[in-house]
Amino acid sequence: MDSKLATGLTIGFLMVLSLTSSVRLALPGLVFLSQLQSEMELVREFGSSHLLAVVRPLACLRTTLLEILPPTNADNADAYCWGPLGNRAQVFSIKKTWELIRQTAPPIYWEKSVWFKHAVPKHAFNFWESRDHVFLQCSVVDQLWAAILPRLGQQNLTLHNWDSLIAWMLTDTPGLSETLKKLLVQAVVFFLWGERNNRLHNGSPASTSVLFSKINKTLRDTLLARLPHKRCQGLLSQWFRFA
Repeated sequence: MDSKLATGLTIGFLMVLSLTSSVRLALPGLVFLSQLQSEMELVREFGSSHLLAVVRPLACLRTTLLEILPPTNADNADAYCWGPLGNRAQVFSIKKTWELIRQTAPPIYWEKSVWFKHAVPKHAFNFWESRDHVFLQCSVVDQLWAAILPRLGQQNLTLHNWDSLIAWMLTDTPGLSETLKKLLVQAVVFFLWGERNNRLHNGSPASTSVLFSKINKTLRDTLLARLPHKRCQGLLSQWFRFA
C-alpha cells in the first residue's frame, strides 16, 4: 500500500482533541494533503478514483479544520452547558432531562387516582397495572371486595371493571373521604398483584382472610402515620366506623 494512502487511512488514530471555548484539532496525518490542490492531483498521487473516494473526505476535513480559528488567551474559560440546542443552562436538571427524553402522551382522566397527596409511593407505582380480571373479576377478588366494601358502608356497591373502580374513586361519596378510598384501593391492588405473583411463581396461595388482614394492617399503619396531617385526622375513624 502506498505510504501516503496508509497515512491518510490512519488519520482517525492521530486525532488529538482539545476543548476550550472553541475546538482545536491536531491532525499530523493530514499535513501531506496540503500540497494536493485538485482532485486530478489526488488521482495522480493515489492511482485510482476508487482510492480517491477514500481520500477526498479527508481532504475536505483538512480544509474545514484549517478554517477554525485557534483559541487565544482572551477566550473565556471552559463551561459545561446542559440541554437541547437553543435552550441550554449551566445547571443540570433531572426534570428537564426526563421531559426531553421521555415519550409524551395525552393526560389521562384517572391520573389523580394514582398520584395524590398522602399516597403510599410503592402502592401508587404499582397502581398503573390495570387488569380487570386480576383485580376485579375472579372469585378470590370478589370475596375480598365483599369483605372490604362493607367496611366503608358501601356493601351495595358493585365494581364491574377498572373504569367503574376509577369512577368510584374520583366521585364524591357522602361521609367517605376520597383520600381514604384512594389509599384503600391502591393497597388492595398492591396486595392482589403480590398474590398473583406468589401463586404464579411459588404455588402457595393465600386465603381471602389472610389478604384482608394484610390490607387492614397496612391501611391502619398508613393512616396512623398520617395522623399529624389535618386532612387525614378523621380517616382512621371512618375505616373503623363499620367494623
